Amino acid sequence: MSKDKIKETCEILGITQKELSKLMGIHPNTLSNWRDELPEWATKFMDTLVEKEQLTNASQKLIDSHDELKKLLKK
Repeated sequence: MSKDKIKETCEILGITQKELSKLMGIHPNTLSNWRDELPEWATKFMDTLVEKEQLTNASQKLIDSHDELKKLLKK
């Protein structure tokens, strides 16, 4: 369970487990040692990082769509 969560978070964010551990303020070995269950704070932290990434991507899509609409309206 925890390995899947860590892997999924890293894939979504496009970072390594080492980079994730740095963001979390923990030693990379600590992250690697969480095999069966993640602490609640770690799960919430990763969920927050993923949500931020998704919101950033959605915001960028809106900005891009707005820019395209402005171009179309100028024609």
